[in-house]
Amino acid sequence: MPRSLLAPRRTFVFALLGFFMLSALAAQRVEMTGSANAAAPQKDCSDAGILAAFQAKDKANSDFDGLHNRINPQIINGKFVLRGCVNNKPQFKQLGKIARKASCNREVMNEMKIQATGCGTCGPNQKRCGDICIGSTETCNLIP
Repeated sequence: MPRSLLAPRRTFVFALLGFFMLSALAAQRVEMTGSANAAAPQKDCSDAGILAAFQAKDKANSDFDGLHNRINPQIINGKFVLRGCVNNKPQFKQLGKIARKASCNREVMNEMKIQATGCGTCGPNQKRCGDICIGSTETCNLIP
């Protein structure tokens, strides 16, 4: 066989061999992961599930040690609402990020105040919730 015909034939054989090897690797990867379309675990998007997810993430973050009695997350009219006090702007922003991750795409309203000491005294129609004041009809959801 002339040398001029061997080069294209050799290229074709190597290309075909490469294709089969890639196909085998892809099939092996699907076997290792379980399936090509493995679903991620579902998040609990109920009001209680969102609050629990937020509280767990907040409690795990050492930036908020000592502030758990000043943070009151709530679900009000389908919105995730943060109320209470933090010491500084970075804590304010970080709590907002944690709330957005836990909120299951609900609107997040960060109503936290930046106040290093205390959170004020309770006025009429308010009650104590840890170190903060909340409306007398609101639920106290401090992080245990």
